[in-house]
Amino acid sequence: MTEKNRQAIRGILIQRQEAAHRALEERSEYREVCKKQEESEKKVDALYQRFDKDELAVIRGHYEGETFRKVLEFEQIYLQGMQDGFWLGALLYGGDGSLV
Repeated sequence: MTEKNRQAIRGILIQRQEAAHRALEERSEYREVCKKQEESEKKVDALYQRFDKDELAVIRGHYEGETFRKVLEFEQIYLQGMQDGFWLGALLYGGDGSLV
């Protein structure tokens, strides 16, 4: 695959991810979870005051790492779904546009 093709596919994937995010923001469940997270963030910040600077850095580093890990996992799941969709499309249409 050429770099030009990779860039084109990357652009398509970014557009699809943005579309999925817009759809997610329209879901009331998602908005409610976001609201609850904002509320609990204030409580967590108050609890964080109990820790010294080094302890707080360890705790935040852990949760930032967890978040980053989840992002990478979901990104891979999304990419795998796209690859599976392309594979299934090629299988069903035989590469020449005719249904197999």
